[in-house]
Amino acid sequence: MIDFAQYEVFIFDCDGVILDSNKLKSKAFEYALFSEDKHHVEKLIQYHKDNGGISRYEKFDYFYSEIFPTPQKNLKVKKALELFANYVSREMLRADVIPGVLHFLEKLSSLNKRLFVNSGSDEIELNDIFNSRNLAPYFEKIFGSPKNKFQNIERISHINEINEKTIFFGDSVSDFIASQKFGMEFVFISGYSEWKYPDPSIKYQFLDFNEILEVVS
Repeated sequence: MIDFAQYEVFIFDCDGVILDSNKLKSKAFEYALFSEDKHHVEKLIQYHKDNGGISRYEKFDYFYSEIFPTPQKNLKVKKALELFANYVSREMLRADVIPGVLHFLEKLSSLNKRLFVNSGSDEIELNDIFNSRNLAPYFEKIFGSPKNKFQNIERISHINEINEKTIFFGDSVSDFIASQKFGMEFVFISGYSEWKYPDPSIKYQFLDFNEILEVVS
């Protein structure tokens, strides 16, 4: 079983790891693209679910470049981003926290561990949400898009070395790939994930943080 005491730096994704917000994000894409063909929107939502952790900027660009190409791409992407942000800023304030995560964060903080967020969510928006929900004090820095997961880990590495004492809690393929790229241990939080076919090589998998607390308490 994993010994969390050996790690010094703890990195967390947000959607599906800290907040139960994956389904909320899917609804946000529907909301932002309400005027587009439903069949096309369904394709984007599937792309979104298959590529968790990739920013909304890339996903709307993909929609208007690959799924529904249009000469008005830049204008349409801008409008979709505005609608998406309006929906998410409102609904993320109401999303449930993942069971046990607050207790786990408190436990790590009491041990003086260094905590960071690395999310595909918009960075400014996410900091506002975490401040409003009193989640920000747990974390040294909260990083998000338009930087991607790899770039954000590099940003964290400028604050604290990324090595074998770093661990990443995620729920998507992009989280797993990022952890592999930088040589970090990975913990898959599966209970609220939309990742249908997780990599069979993942060693550590928990439904939520209550399940983790059962083995570390």
